[in-house]
Amino acid sequence: IAIYKYDGHKIIDQFISLINPQRAGLFMEDYIVDMEMAKTYYLRAKRLSIDIDDGINYNLSRAYSGLGGVCKKKGQYPEMMSNFQKSLEIRKALYGERDSRVCGAYINIATANYYIGNYDLALLQFDSLLAILKESGNEISGASATAYGNMAAIYTYYKGDYAKALQLLKKEEEIKQKLVGQMESY
Repeated sequence: IAIYKYDGHKIIDQFISLINPQRAGLFMEDYIVDMEMAKTYYLRAKRLSIDIDDGINYNLSRAYSGLGGVCKKKGQYPEMMSNFQKSLEIRKALYGERDSRVCGAYINIATANYYIGNYDLALLQFDSLLAILKESGNEISGASATAYGNMAAIYTYYKGDYAKALQLLKKEEEIKQKLVGQMESY
């Protein structure tokens, strides 16, 4: 990806990445060891997204999501939540609260709450996410498998409810098998 800002006479700013930011699950912070460098890239992408698109847009949401991921890896949890929340608010403004395109941001918020120890809130948020996916006809998706897997971890390690965890893990596995079947039919 290459984004150039041109003032009519010359290039005044640019952002170049070898990573496709549209591909779900792939973030710069997963490939760059230097988190300050990753943060710099996301801040630049955020600024360019605002400058080029002049406001709220999907790429701005992705930039905030990436910044949240960097903050998570750096142990900056309040900033992590703030960035994930901004990403969610942008997607809700673009698509509405109950659209499946908002689910990635909901996963980030729920997972962040799980990560910082807000287990009950994370479980509620994963349940809400699953309801949105079901309503939108996307119940069989990577997002739902992720939600079931994270919920199973909470029930296993923090709630001690192994029967519930096993039930959720079976649901996760069932979804993954269906996804593999869908991929093989192409």
